[in-house]
Amino acid sequence: MTGEVPFHISVPTADDVSAVDEVLASGWLTTGRVTEELEKAFSDYLDVPFAVAVSSGTAALHLMFLCSQFPPKAEIAVPVMTFASTATSIIHAGFIPRFVDVYPDTLMLNPGSIPPSTEKTLCAAIPVHFGGVAYDSVDFQHIRDLGLTIFEDAAHTLPTELGGRKPGQNGKATAFSFYATKTIPAGEGGMIVTFDEHIGEMARRLRLHGMSRGAESRYQGGTWKYDIEEFGFKYNLTDIAAALALGSLRTVEVHWQQRSRVAERYDSAFLDDCHLQIPFRRKDGINSWHLYPLRLNLDTLRIDRDSFIRELALRGVGSSVHFIPLNYFTAYQRRFELRPGMFPVAEQQFLRLISLPIWPSMTEADVNRVIESVLSICSEFSA
Repeated sequence: MTGEVPFHISVPTADDVSAVDEVLASGWLTTGRVTEELEKAFSDYLDVPFAVAVSSGTAALHLMFLCSQFPPKAEIAVPVMTFASTATSIIHAGFIPRFVDVYPDTLMLNPGSIPPSTEKTLCAAIPVHFGGVAYDSVDFQHIRDLGLTIFEDAAHTLPTELGGRKPGQNGKATAFSFYATKTIPAGEGGMIVTFDEHIGEMARRLRLHGMSRGAESRYQGGTWKYDIEEFGFKYNLTDIAAALALGSLRTVEVHWQQRSRVAERYDSAFLDDCHLQIPFRRKDGINSWHLYPLRLNLDTLRIDRDSFIRELALRGVGSSVHFIPLNYFTAYQRRFELRPGMFPVAEQQFLRLISLPIWPSMTEADVNRVIESVLSICSEFSA
């Protein structure tokens, strides 16, 4: 076989290149008019009044928690099956993550597994819309019934929907990511959306050192003076990245359709294979297909997940795993006395997971190669 299929590749359109060229030609590269245009477009798309663009999804999570103004050492429930930034952002905001196991089908936070807090310090929960599937509205209500504030980690979403509701419309505030592999790719970047005016205004100040005025208004507005109103961060988004994110938002439906076609091909090929379990999806919602998390039925195979990934690589197919449970990481074990075995559902599913390539510009040959590679490994190593 010739050529390779990487796990992900971003192919900028001619419009993307033109938009970036326009920013470069303007002579203004940092936060400015294009970033403001992106914020307005995001706010309109989600029908949420406040949108604040920042330098990464992690920055969005950090500021979102910091601006919530919970009491020191407040606890926030977080699924153990997520990328580290969901939890580390809680820590950097001065709060304590309470790790929670997940559902075996959706791989999302199971509210029934939220541990009781005898100190009554549990204030909030942050479900992750895993892989682009929407978190269930019944589970959102369960979290509310526990008296907890809801935040959303929507890094995998858009144009995800469930029951006509998009991410960003369910909680106090929501964080999005524009990382290179996400459905709104800009290389790097993120967005906070919220219905809470205080969070929106505070996040806007804190993203740029707590300054009362941004650079563009200082340099071009006739006065250089500004105040430092709070101790902030260097979390602002450049207009270059904003131009890419704005283009991605405009094409989000088209790219979703392209990823959906890849997912349909995979589903058709893998559905009836006894060695494989296709990803969970909601029949009454829109799955963004940020990920295609295939699961192996290990009792039907003579190799484990890691060996399966190595076999894919030998056949020229890239892949990944989403995610390593947080209790497997040294830093979390040291700080929170976590250990393997504490979250049996997440850990059992982790051993079976492989994320396959699913990007908009995949060719028919790319998709065929992935399918043929997966099926040939299953056949060769069938138990």
